[in-house]
Amino acid sequence: GLWWHKDMFLKSLRGWLYKKIVTVGEEVKERTVKWYNYPRSKIHTVYQGVDLKEFSPDSRIKETMRKKYGINNSDMVIISTARLSKEKCIYRLINAFNVVYNNFKKCWLIIIGDGPLKDELIELSNKYDSKKQVKFLGYQEDVSIFLKMSDIFVLPSDIEGLSGAMIEAMATGLISVVTNVPGAKEVISDGVNGFLVEPNEKGILDGLRKALKLNDSERNEISSNARRFLLNGDFDLTKEIKKTLAIMELN
Repeated sequence: GLWWHKDMFLKSLRGWLYKKIVTVGEEVKERTVKWYNYPRSKIHTVYQGVDLKEFSPDSRIKETMRKKYGINNSDMVIISTARLSKEKCIYRLINAFNVVYNNFKKCWLIIIGDGPLKDELIELSNKYDSKKQVKFLGYQEDVSIFLKMSDIFVLPSDIEGLSGAMIEAMATGLISVVTNVPGAKEVISDGVNGFLVEPNEKGILDGLRKALKLNDSERNEISSNARRFLLNGDFDLTKEIKKTLAIMELN
């Protein structure tokens, strides 16, 4: 209706009034051009930066954190760090985890984050036999120590820009299972530095099975590839801050 055209016109006008526009990825850039008719010449891509020293593997912290939560060093820990809201689709992960748990008893699911669906997701988890292996740890000021205790990161979202949580997990050397939403394939090469899956429950289940079946050599290779990709690319926090300041002519 008329309201929609008015709304789109105002959004388009806003883009032409801006001096410069920064997006977190190339796919987001293309969406702003296609959906809102933003002028391509004004748009600059600055990737989500991460502190590559803070988010790095640490066997000492891994052992300490697992001991704190009663998890054996030999167990597999799956983690998701996200706002517990509709678009993040954490229910897919809980359902898929219950399925893989039947064949991988020595695995755990750690969910970091808070949000409006927290109680609903806990209730869902409690319906399953796997509930004793699921830990909802709420909002955490320091996410890095929980990533360091983990092996597999899962992003089950329906929509993202370019996930900062995914970048942090890759930097920490986790095996990432990520839905093929905007931004993901700019970073993940399927089977090389992580796994890209369809944005549905079956996709998450297939990705988890692949990640859990990796042998030590395969796991180490994907882990190393993930961190190396970030080290060699445009994901260092300091570098990306400097790039943003240069675009805004503030340096």
